[in-house]
Amino acid sequence: MTLRSARRNWVLGLIYLSEGAPIGFIWWALPPMLVSRGVPVSEVALLTALVALPWSLKFLLAPFVDALNFLRARYAAQVIFANFMMGLTLLGCIRIFTEDFQIQELKWLLLTHALFAAWQDVAIDAYAVRTVDSNDMGKANAFMQLGMILGRSLFGGAGVFLADHLGAPVFLSLLVGFIWTIAIVFGSLTLPSLKRRLVETKDVAGIKPQVTRYFGDIWQCTGSVNFWLLVLLSFTVGLSYEGTAGIASAKLKSMGFPSHLQALLYSFVVPVATAAGAFLGGWGIDRFNEKRLLVLVVGICSALSVVSQVGFSIGWPPLTILVSFAAFYILIGAVTTTQYAFLMRRTVQTLAAFQFSLFMSVTNLCESFATSIMGWADGAGLSLYIALGLSGSAFVLTIFTLRFLPVRFVANSG
Repeated sequence: MTLRSARRNWVLGLIYLSEGAPIGFIWWALPPMLVSRGVPVSEVALLTALVALPWSLKFLLAPFVDALNFLRARYAAQVIFANFMMGLTLLGCIRIFTEDFQIQELKWLLLTHALFAAWQDVAIDAYAVRTVDSNDMGKANAFMQLGMILGRSLFGGAGVFLADHLGAPVFLSLLVGFIWTIAIVFGSLTLPSLKRRLVETKDVAGIKPQVTRYFGDIWQCTGSVNFWLLVLLSFTVGLSYEGTAGIASAKLKSMGFPSHLQALLYSFVVPVATAAGAFLGGWGIDRFNEKRLLVLVVGICSALSVVSQVGFSIGWPPLTILVSFAAFYILIGAVTTTQYAFLMRRTVQTLAAFQFSLFMSVTNLCESFATSIMGWADGAGLSLYIALGLSGSAFVLTIFTLRFLPVRFVANSG
């Protein structure tokens, strides 16, 4: 790894840190904060689902993000602007927690926050696709996943403790300061290289041919069989773990799993194991046959998902569950990094925002689908059978998809 690529990987990990922090707050820390203020669990779940909507539809933002890039508002500059607006919307939430609590006002602020967060997400991934060399995709994705995990852990896993002891206003102020500080550091590291590429009126005449070519590239890309195989792969890989991981926290609680051990599991074991797996996957995909590696990690992860369901069924002791979950999340980290690097290598640079954000939206769809069906299966007493079905589907469909994808290709080549 050269000094330049190492610096770029650390920069990507840093900005992913600012992406993971507010996600951790919204998904892990905010629900208990709302419940403590008398908001029903059903309404909290509805709020969380609503706020997640912009992330699921973020591919619709992609043409807008790419168009701004044509206008010289480069991806790095968009990331910084989105970060600033994310912090600004969270500042509005502070007032809600210090005055008369209004859930509707909070809902609209968080929805606006999520829109800017989705914009940030699309711009970051496009920036990574355009700046990372294909041979470094594994290492770069490992750093990105590490940043995401650490951000979620700091303001999600530890966020519940911080919010309880410092109060919601102080906790949110720390979160906003954290996001803005990273935006400033990221800007100081990336903006000088942009060389004043801001919008200039004299450049506007040259935009139309770029836009015409851009939408022509989208048409050609979406008409490619290879493109739709990648979309299928974006969905199927996550079936190896999303269902089990999605219900695990609630399932452990219903089993009477000790609260202090569950806190240890999600604030330490899961983040550390996922980060370790991410680096293993990133290291492996840069050195070995990427197709075989992806099949291998999906196969092992699928098996461990079923093993976890067996543990739920027979009621494994806490220590056994901790060890099995450590192994499970190491594989989740490896699968995620390997899958993302594989997809990034096949993303057309001129369509960086559109194509990769669509892949990521499909992975979000997989998460919702697998978690929903596994939740239903748990209530019907069919968890183990559904886990077998999902895991088997993930393994078989991954092999099928990779069988028809060429080793290396230009995604819009048809």
